[in-house]
Amino acid sequence: MIDQPDQRQNPSEHETPAEKLAPRQILQLISVVSSSVDLDNALRNLVDSLAMVYGNNQISLFTPRKGNAFSFFFASGNEFINLENRSIKLGEGTLGTALKNSKSILVEDYATNKEFAPIQAGISSELVIPILFQSNLLALLDMINQKPRIFSSHDQTTLEALAASVGGVLFTLQKTQNLKENADREDRMNDFLTELSKPGTVEESIKTAAREIAKMPEISQVSIFINPAQKPGSK
Repeated sequence: MIDQPDQRQNPSEHETPAEKLAPRQILQLISVVSSSVDLDNALRNLVDSLAMVYGNNQISLFTPRKGNAFSFFFASGNEFINLENRSIKLGEGTLGTALKNSKSILVEDYATNKEFAPIQAGISSELVIPILFQSNLLALLDMINQKPRIFSSHDQTTLEALAASVGGVLFTLQKTQNLKENADREDRMNDFLTELSKPGTVEESIKTAAREIAKMPEISQVSIFINPAQKPGSK
């Protein structure tokens, strides 16, 4: 559980959420991520925990997919825009530029920013934080708000430090997950070969192959079409 900011404080009008982020909360965030059971769980816990502290913002996470493309993974906090089908184009906008350069980007007010356009109309401020480990880009953290000047350089520095701290944990979880998937794939292949090597007719072997292939998690349906042997003298 992440401690929420002390509501008894009387922050100034321009005080931003990160300026309330105490060292204790940073340690709690790292602990929450470190105690996660797998990579997906760790990423969701990170976003949910940040949303408890940054309660007035939409906090989203983008993760790599096939072909080094990044697409929306999870969001928490206020929902200003729907990002579920959003993919990032390299070098396009704040997210694409952060993806290309592996550097954080702060937009205090889109109304006065000449370099970037908002991800969608109605967004006034944004902070994008890459999460890396040893030059491996693991995720992009995106924070947006409909009001200007919500995020500051202090926010940027604080979240960069947090991203650097959790990057190693996420990388380890990713490697562990990859090793488990490879081991599971090897076990399935061994089971497949064992079943296929059992004595039987050609028809039985084909049915066995289809049945074993269908057990693989990435396979939804298996169909096998057989070309019957041509009769002698047929064309």
